[in-house]
Amino acid sequence: MSTVIVKAQRDAKQAEGEALAKKTLADAHLYEKQQEAAGIAAMWQAQAHGMDQMLKACDNQPPLLQFWLANEKNLFVEMLKQSSKAVRKMEPKVNIWHHSDGSNTNNAASVLRDLVKVTPPMLDYLDQMLPGLNLTQTWRSRPTDAAAVKPQNP
Repeated sequence: MSTVIVKAQRDAKQAEGEALAKKTLADAHLYEKQQEAAGIAAMWQAQAHGMDQMLKACDNQPPLLQFWLANEKNLFVEMLKQSSKAVRKMEPKVNIWHHSDGSNTNNAASVLRDLVKVTPPMLDYLDQMLPGLNLTQTWRSRPTDAAAVKPQNP
């Protein structure tokens, strides 16, 4: 019987030692997390103090501080890079339509003549930018013959 008691005592001591080891490990883990949290809190507190100092240096003008921070982090440069990438992918087409004959006339006939000269290339451009509308085909399929368009007399 004494061997059974000795074995039970040994098992109890071993279980007690394992429990103490687990508790010590848990305490160490808790201490580690507490120190990590304290470090993060100290970092945020230092950043808040630094921001307060920078705001004072910017004469307490938040927009000026925001501009400075954006410039410090190269935000504007990055925005320009991304915008240029987006425009490059769009493959924009630039057309300049100018059909003036050089005479500086501002009469209705010259304005209408210039508008008519600009219409076909403008429709071609719109067809390229908005596929499926077929504006050029629709405009050209209209009757242009004077005999086909008969004005109605009231």
